[in-house]
Amino acid sequence: MQLIVDTELSKPANWALDRLNQVFLSRSESVQERSTPESGHAILVGVADRSPLVDQALDTAGLQCPEASESLVIHRVDEDRLLVAGRDKRGLVYALLEVARAIELSTHDGSPLDGVHPAVESPALDWRSSSSFSATKSSNRNGFTAKTSGSHT
Repeated sequence: MQLIVDTELSKPANWALDRLNQVFLSRSESVQERSTPESGHAILVGVADRSPLVDQALDTAGLQCPEASESLVIHRVDEDRLLVAGRDKRGLVYALLEVARAIELSTHDGSPLDGVHPAVESPALDWRSSSSFSATKSSNRNGFTAKTSGSHT
């Protein structure tokens, strides 16, 4: 499998690309990182409007990566090639991890790309938040009271 990256990626995107590489290695697939594709299976990786190869593949497919932050495109260009693009570094990280998970869960028969489903996605909200809950013993009706702490990023 060729991982085609024609521009420098951010540290988080490189981490996600390494995760994808690990998935291929766990399937005993050889992986080569290149800046231009050769014949055979390839994944074109990059940020829209920053990667000439990604922009060309999007144009050829008649697709646009949505303008919203963290948006992504996953598209099978042809039988041997997959486009994995993000609007920004976070979108690319999400796209790479989605592809890695799909390949990880697919059967080992056929192309590793067969289990990857196309997507053009944007987040529903402009922000993400998380809350953590822990229960402690108390004298309330059910014996527990919840303490919460949350953060917004």
